[in-house]
Amino acid sequence: MATQYTVICHRAGQPRAYADSEYVYTLKIEQEVGYGDSKGQMKPWVYLGDVEASIKKDEQLRKEGKMWGGQSPEQMRKAQRDWAIKLVKTLCMNFRERSDDDGRTGMDAHFYPTLQLLQIDPAMGEIRVSIIDPFTD
Repeated sequence: MATQYTVICHRAGQPRAYADSEYVYTLKIEQEVGYGDSKGQMKPWVYLGDVEASIKKDEQLRKEGKMWGGQSPEQMRKAQRDWAIKLVKTLCMNFRERSDDDGRTGMDAHFYPTLQLLQIDPAMGEIRVSIIDPFTD
């Protein structure tokens, strides 16, 4: 099955003089369907699909006693977010999160591109991301 990645850059650079640089991207992910009437067509796709719907379904199955084990909701959300972060770092630009313990401290951490927003839309097969790179003179 083929997977197609499309990167749309909505904004890159400083919106005005002496401002922080802003980078806003949308990543569209489509995967080829390998079965049924849709075979060969490209459909929106994200890793683990609609996590929130899966969590609700799993919780219902657990209540009914039809499911044991599996991943916890936190594990599923974290796995999907980690996948999205790796994809953005690979296709767009490297960045850090404010909570990263990557050895950068003080001004080193302040002046490194920092993730502001990460949204995953499984229905559209999209990842929306905003990264701020602080202004340095």
